[in-house]
Amino acid sequence: MIEYFWGADTFAAREEIGARAQKLKAPITWLDKYDVSAGSLASFLTQTSGLFGRQLVVVLDPSAWPASLQAELLEQLTGREAQLDVVVWDRAVKKTSAVYKQLRIHGKEHSVPQGEALTAWLQAEAKAKRVALDSAAAGALIDRLGPDRWRLAGEIERLSLIAPAITRALVEEHVPAQPSAAIFPALDAIAAGRTAQAVESITRLLDAGENELYILTMLAYQFRLLFLVRTALDQKKSTAEIARATKLKPFVIQKNTGLAKQLPAEVSLGALTRILATDFSIKQGKVDARTGLLMLLLQLGDRRG
Repeated sequence: MIEYFWGADTFAAREEIGARAQKLKAPITWLDKYDVSAGSLASFLTQTSGLFGRQLVVVLDPSAWPASLQAELLEQLTGREAQLDVVVWDRAVKKTSAVYKQLRIHGKEHSVPQGEALTAWLQAEAKAKRVALDSAAAGALIDRLGPDRWRLAGEIERLSLIAPAITRALVEEHVPAQPSAAIFPALDAIAAGRTAQAVESITRLLDAGENELYILTMLAYQFRLLFLVRTALDQKKSTAEIARATKLKPFVIQKNTGLAKQLPAEVSLGALTRILATDFSIKQGKVDARTGLLMLLLQLGDRRG
């Protein structure tokens, strides 16, 4: 069986690969372009039943391989679904590549869960580790660490050694606040029209002592990024083309594509104008910093309707 994975959620892809290896009772052989340069693809992909037994071969990031190697890989895979145990995994996919164009029809995109889906996953992860985690504690963890499921799972593991139940107070005491991570759930909430959730996330940062002007700077950066990505998407540009035009890293573009699709370019541009106006008003002493920031969030929510 041959499978093709791509998308920003490497946690989910790695879980599926592990589950498949366990089902096959086979070790995993990792294959990247540097391995291929030292030997033929055919020898790596051929399944053995001798001394080393069956293997699950994971081909890493082939959409970034030279065109000649991509062509060889596709040739080796064609018509051999029943003979091979292979997962082709593009962690930062190039959608203009031959690999993506040919394999995507039978592939699976792993997108990072957001909002309630991420909270539900986090609580299920805690339950699997036999530790209680209420929704308030889950929200606090996501605010501090963002949607990175590797870090979230690791933190659940660590906190489970401290107490049998993870509370919001425990999270606030033992998990350092990371303002940059908390912006992402706030932005997701704004894009989805969940203004109250956005205000709550930012309020937690302020209560933790974060500077209002720093949060404004981060919001401006994120909306500028969303504006650039959405404008390029409207022009039918690929991730690689967007990266060349904006100098952004491909993984940054991919991470923000889903949110950018929800926000028309004029909405992000309008948000930037409001952010700059709020920044000016605070610096001129026309409005209290905290009040100005929270009023801005309400305005951004209203802008989305």
